[in-house]
Amino acid sequence: MTYELYKILFCLRHGHTTEHQCRDGFWKKRQKFGGNFMMEIEKGVKFYFDLKDELCYQIFVRDFEKNERAFVNSFLRPGDIFFDIGANIGLFTVLGAAKVAPQGSVHAFEPLREPAENLRKNVRINNMSKLVLVNCFGLSDKKGVQKIWQCEEGFSAFSSMGKPILDTGSRMTEIEVKVEMLDHYVDAHKISQIALIKMDVEGWEHKVLEGASRTLTAQSPVILIEFTDGAAANAGSSTLALRQKLESMGYRFYEWNDRDKKLEAHNVHQKYGYKNLIACKSSHVIEDRMGICIA
Repeated sequence: MTYELYKILFCLRHGHTTEHQCRDGFWKKRQKFGGNFMMEIEKGVKFYFDLKDELCYQIFVRDFEKNERAFVNSFLRPGDIFFDIGANIGLFTVLGAAKVAPQGSVHAFEPLREPAENLRKNVRINNMSKLVLVNCFGLSDKKGVQKIWQCEEGFSAFSSMGKPILDTGSRMTEIEVKVEMLDHYVDAHKISQIALIKMDVEGWEHKVLEGASRTLTAQSPVILIEFTDGAAANAGSSTLALRQKLESMGYRFYEWNDRDKKLEAHNVHQKYGYKNLIACKSSHVIEDRMGICIA
């Protein structure tokens, strides 16, 4: 059953008026009387919802990163190669895989064991194992071992190689994880053209970029990247440094306006609380794919 049908039935029975009330009410009922569940989040794409996981709640109840998801769905094409860096439980991984099928591929990177297991579960329930390569390691500016602050008790999405900026109230444990360089990974897998990279690594973006310079210079993929000064500062960087790094390689910044179905030039800010930006070297790449003009 799809969420839309669940929503109608639940609202009729319980008298909720707004969509978010319906979703929140259903979630709380499942927590009390049911259990974890699986549901379609888009046509043909199923997702496993863990009732203890905060990101699952945000996806189900709050339409987490709805605008960014719309861009990924609109941009990717069959046969594309998509990198999901900081994949967590696999929201963008499975959405991307549905778009690049049947000849394309998705390379997902998630260094923490528990979210990586749920990521694999979401890949399996969608029969996407031949499309998706799940890598249980992180990306950085060098190969080796890196310490990471792991947020527990359902808050794995806030874990960071720089200390997490949000006080989730959960226990944090510092552990070590394996890291690789994106450039080395691309060479090892003989990847000649990445279409899109989604990068959300809680402030570690600048380190990932340092290890990806050769690939970004040669292949010029479009990048959907998170700008958050608090997280960047905890990782020893800033969004200014992140922006300057990308600009030095010829990237410019845009935002997707899903309501009007258009890409808009981004006016650079001095500081960023939380913002996902689209970086590309030539706007024609996006314009030609999506049949739009940049505003």
